[in-house]
Amino acid sequence: HLNSDASAAHPLTLRKMMGGKGGHIEAYELDWFDPDKFLTSRPQTEKFDVLLAADVVWLLELAVPLANAISVLARHYEGLEVIVVHQTRSQAVEDEFLRAMFEHGFEIAWTLPGGDVAGNVGQANWHPNFRPDHRIKLWSFKIQSPRTCSS
Repeated sequence: HLNSDASAAHPLTLRKMMGGKGGHIEAYELDWFDPDKFLTSRPQTEKFDVLLAADVVWLLELAVPLANAISVLARHYEGLEVIVVHQTRSQAVEDEFLRAMFEHGFEIAWTLPGGDVAGNVGQANWHPNFRPDHRIKLWSFKIQSPRTCSS
């Protein structure tokens, strides 16, 4: 499943994400200022494994609401992996987003940076036909367990 801040994700993009391998993917609107609205609209037994956010935080005033919405979902869907693909446009925005994520108890599980720098994900790397420049990075966040999370 895919959560989106847009009311409708482009169907071609969703098909490309599936890579022709089968499976199931859906897109839903997520209001960053009211994430509980999303939760109450979904079946109680529904489970999400991954939340994908790509190129979503570029304004300082959006960093904290996005981190809050991600936190609400991650606390509801146990074991949720949060993947954020980010392009640095402003270091202050990136710093504020990361600060807000850490404040909500997230840690970066792994990073895949753009450019020629190696990531810390073992053998994983960008597709050979796609190597983003140094401004792009892919983060995987996991929420810390309550006993390791300091609040």
